[in-house]
Amino acid sequence: RHYDIKLENYELPLSATPIKDFRKALYRRYRSLTRGWRMILDPDNTTQLSPEAFAKGTQELGFWATGGGELFILLDRDEKGFVCLEDIDPDAAAALTKFKHVMSRLFGSVVAGF
Repeated sequence: RHYDIKLENYELPLSATPIKDFRKALYRRYRSLTRGWRMILDPDNTTQLSPEAFAKGTQELGFWATGGGELFILLDRDEKGFVCLEDIDPDAAAALTKFKHVMSRLFGSVVAGF
């Protein structure tokens, strides 16, 4: 799906108010951005959220009133058409990627490591 919104008007850092407020709401409820991602935004572990899936998660979080559609556009800076954990918490996404790589190398898979 193509959006007719010029993203140069929305180039805000992760510390920008709508993103910061969203991250605070997620943290307040789940005490971890990663846990919030897994529990409410991506419970099916698809790793990528469409605009509709993201809107559903933000609505369940109670954050919809602050503009879930605009927030999606702010987070989807590279216009890939989906939002992933890296867009919300780049450090956590990098740590999880490293963890998965190490577990796969040592045990063949993350599941086998447990």
